[in-house]
Amino acid sequence: MNTGSSGFEYITYDNADALDKADKDLFNAAIKATENSSAPYSGLRVGAAMLFDDGTIVTGSNFENGAYPVGVCAER
Repeated sequence: MNTGSSGFEYITYDNADALDKADKDLFNAAIKATENSSAPYSGLRVGAAMLFDDGTIVTGSNFENGAYPVGVCAER
């Protein structure tokens, strides 16, 4: 277990195969969300996924515009 600079704990895996099914589904949802991103300025496509207690997965992705780099990230 690692602790990031913001104080939350996380685990680092070598690859997605080490994840359990629920985490792998969440990981794949985040990867798929990158397909909906638009990053014409930075080239950095970002996808994020959040799992709710009822099993619902909600995804988001970044959409850059002419105001780049001022904007809101998918992680927020």
